[in-house]
Amino acid sequence: MDWLSRLQRRFGRWYIPHLTEILMTGQGIAWAVMMFLYASFPSMLALTRDGLARGQVWRLVTFLFVPIGGTNVMFFLLGLYFLWIMGGALQAAWGQFRYNVYLFAGVLGCIAAALITGSADANWLFQTLFLAYAVLYPEHTMLLFFILPIPAKWLGWITGLEIFVFFVFGSVATKIQILLSMAGFFLFFGPQLFSGIRARIRREAWRRRNRSNWRRGIP
Repeated sequence: MDWLSRLQRRFGRWYIPHLTEILMTGQGIAWAVMMFLYASFPSMLALTRDGLARGQVWRLVTFLFVPIGGTNVMFFLLGLYFLWIMGGALQAAWGQFRYNVYLFAGVLGCIAAALITGSADANWLFQTLFLAYAVLYPEHTMLLFFILPIPAKWLGWITGLEIFVFFVFGSVATKIQILLSMAGFFLFFGPQLFSGIRARIRREAWRRRNRSNWRRGIP
C-alpha cells in the first residue's frame, strides 16, 4: 500500500477524529427523532439524486446517519454494537487517517452510485466494515445478538455471501451500488485478494498440467 503511505505522509494530519463515535452519535439522534418526533425523518437524510438537484447538499453526509435496522430496536442496537466494535478495531489497526480514507472512499462511491442510479444508502458501505474486520481479525470472537459467540471469519463469510447473492440476483442499480460502496475495501484489500486468486489459478493450472503429463507418461 505504498500509495497510502505516500498519501499519509503528505496529508496525514487531515482527518476527522473519532469518526466511529460521530457516526454512532448521529445514528442515535436520527433514531430518536424518527421514533419519538417525526417518523419520516430518515427520508430527509437519505442520499437521492433529486434531493441533491434541489440543493439539499446535507444529504451528501446525512445519509450516513440513517438508522441501521430502521425502527427495530434490537437490530438498531446490534448495528451500533457492531459499528462500535469493528470501527474501533479498524481505527486501532490503521490509525485515524487511514480509517478516514477507507470510509470516505466508500462515501464517494455511495455518492457516485446515487448520481448514477438515483439513490444510495450506507448499508453496503457498513457491510464492508464486517469484511475488513474479518480479514484483519479472523479469529476474534463477537457476540451475535449480544449472546451467541461467533468468530469474525464466519461473520465475514456470511457477509460476503449476502453481498454476492444481492449482487448476482439484484437489479442493475443494486449491482452499481454494491460495487461503488465497496470502494474502500477494494482499495485496501483488492491487490491482496486479486494476488491470492491469481496464485490459486496458477497452482490449479500447474496441478492440471502435471496430472495430464503423468497420465501421458511424461516426466
